Amino acid sequence: MIKTRKIQIIPVGDKKTITETIKIYSEESCQMANEVVRSTIFNTDRYDWFKKQNPNLNGKDLSDAYIELYGLSVRGFSYDTTKKYNIISSVRSALSDVINKTLSENKKNFLLNKISIPSFTKDKMPLYFVWRTSKLNVEDSNYLFQISNELTFKLHFGRDRSNNKSIIDKILSGEYKGCNSCITIDKNKMFLNLSFKFEPKKMESPNEDLVLGIDLGINRPVTLARSDGGYVPQIEIGENMIQTRLQFQKRRKTLSRGLKFAKGGHGRDEKMKKLDSIRNKEHNYVETINHKITREIIEYCRKELIKTIHMEDLSFITKDATEYFLKSWPYYQIQQMIDYKAKELGIDVRYVVAKDTSKTCHCCGVVQDNARDKENVSKFVCQTVDCDMFGKVQDADINASKNISKKESFKDRPKSKKGRIESWKKKQELMEEDLTM
Repeated sequence: MIKTRKIQIIPVGDKKTITETIKIYSEESCQMANEVVRSTIFNTDRYDWFKKQNPNLNGKDLSDAYIELYGLSVRGFSYDTTKKYNIISSVRSALSDVINKTLSENKKNFLLNKISIPSFTKDKMPLYFVWRTSKLNVEDSNYLFQISNELTFKLHFGRDRSNNKSIIDKILSGEYKGCNSCITIDKNKMFLNLSFKFEPKKMESPNEDLVLGIDLGINRPVTLARSDGGYVPQIEIGENMIQTRLQFQKRRKTLSRGLKFAKGGHGRDEKMKKLDSIRNKEHNYVETINHKITREIIEYCRKELIKTIHMEDLSFITKDATEYFLKSWPYYQIQQMIDYKAKELGIDVRYVVAKDTSKTCHCCGVVQDNARDKENVSKFVCQTVDCDMFGKVQDADINASKNISKKESFKDRPKSKKGRIESWKKKQELMEEDLTM
């Protein structure tokens, strides 16, 4: 499993010279990256044409024949393009790897015009480099690493709430393996985006049959239920969270109205500084809350030895929604966080079709359009006379999460964009039919 951590770095030596060198390398990397993209696309097309002309060749024989005719492989041409730039080899190699990986993984989407061919701009260009653990060392309790003999940096951990120092120690000991990383500059500060690979520590003797269902909603960000009907403590932060977000929204609206009448110079950035600041605070607040929620969920699974998590596929949740909070809260971020944190413990994450999970009684399994109170949607009352829960007021979100925990699931959640929402709806209906047969 590969993860990335952001660590502040401080140049060792002439700070001004090192900072300027990094900026120069970054600008040249940008120009080089765009040229490598063009070279790779051209040579990939030529390789595909060559493959069609030689249907009897495949694998290594095809590659050898291509190299014999043109002199280099597709990746060889990409790396050869980088040689004319005055940048250290570790930077050229890492950037070439990043571009080739991106293009090869998305080749089909490029050809179908589903995504744009990547392009790079100077102001947002990271400085990629090949990570070598041998360039990392400790001197007088200071952690130092080098990209080259002229570029040495000290790692600054600060309060280290993310245990970055522990990760570096594990890389030094060989428990973790460092991967190609990059350096970015943000507001005159430098940061190392360190990628590292490790084997996740899986739970011992998990309960293979136990499933945790997670319902995402407005009353609570997440509502949990176990497939065996056992008690689950809920994460009750919904009311404070909604109030805080509405405050952010109100402040942004007020500022936006005022900016309509703003006159004078100083440019867009100066005028929008306060509004951007509020957006950043809101983003950080949301991300912090989501980390707290997902951390508690995974910790609960670890303690209870829960092997599987079920979540709804919410690919088109906001298509017809009018509720501001439903459209604005990043549910996809919650699901992403649960997904990668679960993998670290070997917990399986699976998805269920979202249709009717909030309208179905978990006890009798009957879909009921009028079971939820129109004035208070947090309540669910089963209308089936023969059901044990008939007439009893239930928490609507808990009822939905119980349905999710018991529902048949699929592992991969297909991607869907604007133009594919309707087709994905039809796919979900077919999946639902297949899973219930």
